[in-house]
Amino acid sequence: MLYAIIAIAVFYVIYFFVSIFNSNTRLEKLYDKYIKITNRKKMSGSEIAFLGRKYLELNIKVAKRNGKLTDAYSHKKKVIILSEEVCDNRSIAAAGIVAHELGHAVQDKNRSALFVVNAFLKKFCSIFCVLALPLLAVGLTMYFCDFYLSVAIPILGVAITLFLLNILQNLLEIPLEHNASTVGYQFLLDTDVIDNKDGKKVKKLLKVAEKTYMADFFKTLIPIRRRK
Repeated sequence: MLYAIIAIAVFYVIYFFVSIFNSNTRLEKLYDKYIKITNRKKMSGSEIAFLGRKYLELNIKVAKRNGKLTDAYSHKKKVIILSEEVCDNRSIAAAGIVAHELGHAVQDKNRSALFVVNAFLKKFCSIFCVLALPLLAVGLTMYFCDFYLSVAIPILGVAITLFLLNILQNLLEIPLEHNASTVGYQFLLDTDVIDNKDGKKVKKLLKVAEKTYMADFFKTLIPIRRRK
């Protein structure tokens, strides 16, 4: 009985990590599938963005750029950036992606504590966390060579702190992305851009997208180069 429980537990752990690290591939497949399904109001991504700006009372701009799944929200410039296909497409996939970015704009508007802390850590880590590995290498070399231990230990402390801050920033991305999807999804329902039937598909797309951030978090622990 004990071996059966252990085997089941191991299976679910393996399944969990496979689904997490395969999330980018699954996201692209779902996107390619749902980009062909027209949303209820037949609105393009840009039209949904402007609807969200008015409905959610957001002081934002909308911009377009090249690439696939390159959509983002810039809190610094207060701009929702849409990939070319999402901007012009009238699908439920485009609706879900735009709504997610609108969710981030709502977080920014409300000055969500999680949003503010994550934005600060992201900026801090982009500048300083690249120093973590060099500092760790220098600190360990000095420590094991018994060279200036009074300096080596603080250097190691700084390196470890930078590693931990980077991990924390990636960890905060997970609930932040989940909340943005929840807010955005509710907006789509409230404005009838999607119905409950298409809503299930949008939810599935957003859920898989959230897993890409979980994958990013685990990659910082391994570590593997982070997805841009």
